[in-house]
Amino acid sequence: MSLEKVDHANSLMQWMDGPLQELVPHRAAVAGQALAHSAGYTGIQLINASLPEPYLKSIVRLGANVISPLMTRIMSSNKGHLFFDAGRAGDIEGLDPRWLAGFTGAGLYNLLGLTGIFAHGPEHFMASIALYNVPPEFEARGEALKHALLPALHRALCRVQPSPMAVPDAPARRLRLTPVETDIVRLLIQGKTNKEIGQLLGKSAETIKSRISPLMRRCGVKNRTELVSMILATQPDLARPND
Repeated sequence: MSLEKVDHANSLMQWMDGPLQELVPHRAAVAGQALAHSAGYTGIQLINASLPEPYLKSIVRLGANVISPLMTRIMSSNKGHLFFDAGRAGDIEGLDPRWLAGFTGAGLYNLLGLTGIFAHGPEHFMASIALYNVPPEFEARGEALKHALLPALHRALCRVQPSPMAVPDAPARRLRLTPVETDIVRLLIQGKTNKEIGQLLGKSAETIKSRISPLMRRCGVKNRTELVSMILATQPDLARPND
């Protein structure tokens, strides 16, 4: 199956378990997509193929946001690819030993991570894939694989209906939004400031602030980034690219 034929989560998992396995032998793989905004990126979907659930749940927050030292390192680099070997973990300064214990405790010994940034209309998305327990010779192939896989993976993820995984701190239900709140949230997701949102909606920045504050209280979050993450965890359709 070609990535260009993927149009739902199950077919993407079939591609990960089949053609991708033939291209890059691996024990497990996780593919995801995140939306850029003013405070960074918010995960909007995550597809897991065989990564052990206990480890997966330890690194996922609010539906589809991956929090791990390796994701932080790959996002802060300009290369868009990273190879991690647990046997050489001592070479990485400041690596969290608790995370490393969870990684190796899950039977994982290396990871090949690939990320790329793609524009879709006015918005920017990050597509990524992590391959676990790959043959060591693939350490030298990250750049080539990034260019070969990520553009098609991004297009496939744009076609897949987002369905964030059920994880312990994911919201249990969709937040009921008024039409005005929906407009505000869509613009928040795009990284707009209160002033910019007000200009687009014909309201003052203070009015927008007064609308956002109750939303934050209803969601039990402390800032705009957490608000965007929580809403996208149950309503990823708000961030879907317009075809």
